[in-house]
Amino acid sequence: MARLQKTNFLNFVKAYRAPLALLSLVFGIVILDYTFRHTFGSFYDRGVRALNDGNVDRAILHFNRALRHQASDPTARAALALAYQRKGWGDEALKQFEQAIRESQATLVQSYFNSGVVLEAKKNQSAGDQF
Repeated sequence: MARLQKTNFLNFVKAYRAPLALLSLVFGIVILDYTFRHTFGSFYDRGVRALNDGNVDRAILHFNRALRHQASDPTARAALALAYQRKGWGDEALKQFEQAIRESQATLVQSYFNSGVVLEAKKNQSAGDQF
């Protein structure tokens, strides 16, 4: 009985080789497309585009998604802080800039500067002068 099932399966594969290959190729493309659309880089890039287009809410959404994929990325965190700042959420922006400062020396100068701008905007002159 098992031999008969194996033979039937092999005959099926031989008869439908081309459609199965095409189906496999399409499935592979769908998986690659999904993987690309749902990675850190794609979310970060979408956030940058949204921020540049003035769509701050959408930028915040995409930067948060990027950080879910790569939680310790200081560039995405600083971009999220900038989006928060543009939204008018100074306290949240400050928290994110401070986290970016802790996460990387690469964004250190920009994050300190932006933190000072946020503090200055909040009319906290004495705290803003420390940066």
